[in-house]
Amino acid sequence: MPYKRFLTQRQLEEELESVVFELENDNNVVLDAVYIPPDTDALTDEEDIDDENILAETAKPNDIVGTFELHIPSSSNSVDVDQNVRKQYDWDSSDEETLETKKRKITASVSRNTVLAPQWLKGEIEYTHSPISTEHQDKENVAVAVGGKTPLEVFFLFFDEEVTDLVLRYSHKYAADNNRHDFIVSKEELLNFIGIMYLSGYHTLPQTSMYWSTEEDKGVGIVKNCMSRNRFYSIKRNLHLSDNEQLDKNDKFSKIRPFVDIINRKNLQWGIFNFHLSIDEQMVPYFGRHSCKMFIKGKPYYGECLEAL
Repeated sequence: MPYKRFLTQRQLEEELESVVFELENDNNVVLDAVYIPPDTDALTDEEDIDDENILAETAKPNDIVGTFELHIPSSSNSVDVDQNVRKQYDWDSSDEETLETKKRKITASVSRNTVLAPQWLKGEIEYTHSPISTEHQDKENVAVAVGGKTPLEVFFLFFDEEVTDLVLRYSHKYAADNNRHDFIVSKEELLNFIGIMYLSGYHTLPQTSMYWSTEEDKGVGIVKNCMSRNRFYSIKRNLHLSDNEQLDKNDKFSKIRPFVDIINRKNLQWGIFNFHLSIDEQMVPYFGRHSCKMFIKGKPYYGECLEAL
């Protein structure tokens, strides 16, 4: 299979800037180059990969497909404004300048060596109320609520009925919208599916189907006894966390926003805030195309970056 090289958004912008620079010098005009990102819809998170090959590292674009537009005027004198109209609306020559031209003038007028020194004021700090620490009481409340529970019972404090109902509701609606009306999944099957996904994070195999392999050194008995392979693929195909008909086009994570909001609320329910908190970032591996996918130096893979407390 021939190797196909894709250009990233940054590389395309560099190529476009060189074209704009040549055209402006040759024609003595000002051009507008605009990058238009794609709209948020039901297809923005589709993964164009082989779902069977988990460990494959094929060459894929790092940016989601968008649109570049180049606005070129037909002539520098193509716009002729009547002088009477200028006087009526108090037009100025600067009104006909493009935003890019104004930006260049402003940038040129400001010296790059200018350093703005902060001005400090002396005064007494006034507090509206004294800070009160409830750390000790919060620890006692968590100890009473969680003490004596098994790890599985603690898990269900976060992944409770509200979370499972949300996943089941949106998954059934997504299957019905795609004309798969015979798809029905129960709460027990959903929990079994999530358990297999957790296990696959620790017991990694090159392909998903190997968990159901009949060979002794590949198959995993607990997975085969829990759910059939075809049923696992059916649930994975229809699993959904939002309503595609009510997506927020200004939210790049609208596909998982309802689920994330609930999980954050569950975490705050048992969280304890004190004077010693640590904030770190973690990468969630993602092999599809999404504008928020990034690479952080020192991390072994591309994916979505999450802030962890």
